[in-house]
Amino acid sequence: MMPAAMFVRVIHMMDIPFTIMIKPWDRRSTYREERRDGSEGREAQRWQGESSPHVESVVSSIGELLNDIDERFSPYRADSLVSMARRGDWNALLCDPEFHEVYARSALARQVTHASFDAFAQGAYDPTGIVKGWAIEKAFRRFLRPLTYTSGNGSERPFAEAVALNGGGDMQLAVAQCSDFRWNIGIESPVAPGELIARCHLQDGAVATSGFSKRGHHIVTSPEFDVHPLSQVTILSESLTDADMWSTACLSSGELGAVDMARRNGLTMLAIRPDARLVAFELPSLAHGTPCFEVSDSMDSNPSHARMSTSIRKE
Repeated sequence: MMPAAMFVRVIHMMDIPFTIMIKPWDRRSTYREERRDGSEGREAQRWQGESSPHVESVVSSIGELLNDIDERFSPYRADSLVSMARRGDWNALLCDPEFHEVYARSALARQVTHASFDAFAQGAYDPTGIVKGWAIEKAFRRFLRPLTYTSGNGSERPFAEAVALNGGGDMQLAVAQCSDFRWNIGIESPVAPGELIARCHLQDGAVATSGFSKRGHHIVTSPEFDVHPLSQVTILSESLTDADMWSTACLSSGELGAVDMARRNGLTMLAIRPDARLVAFELPSLAHGTPCFEVSDSMDSNPSHARMSTSIRKE
């Protein structure tokens, strides 16, 4: 028997690709319904990864939600709520709960990062750094995560074994409680596009990466960054909204600021210096006694990536 195929669908919103991934249960697995009297009934039908009305409905709902968020929060749309706020019309704070939520999250992010993350860094209000991760997490929790839940009486296997939503390289993912499946996530090198610099394996959580290799120097950096620069930061977290915010804040702070921020806020972080050296800060609760990040073997054998890897473990 061959393992079931992964359902993958890519939709384009907010000028970036969003990849929806839904893993069906392996065909080799057996699972039978249990009747209320304790006896076994027929073998439960298992979705095998093909498109179905239910899956298409999920894809459509995710697309509609992301499009709605883009229409309201894009700073590039003249009629968006963000553009109206930039022109001085802040009425959305009173009439749109999600606009208020994003504004509050932006204000909190500025406070907890000591202004390393600031929606007003360029002068005008721009919550883009919060919105993408928040939008992915919102769509994921509303439409994808429920696919991994059991039925009300718990007698049937969930529709999907694992689900993930990837937006421009940032991911929110989950696995059904009764599964031992793990997502294998590659961290791309900022100096060699297409080459993996490290990997991590997760069941439930989020991964966000901020860097300059694809979008150039697009964020405001601190004076400390000029002394100890970083080219890329990856954060693991339970929430993609948080991971995205922290990866941006750590990147803008430079190496010493990023390590201090990770230590003070209990972050799991992989930072990459311009010379391709690595700095890792990991929480034992996430690592379970082993490193969260596995450095790629090609990095060790490729002379162009000669470096010293620094691992900092929080005790």
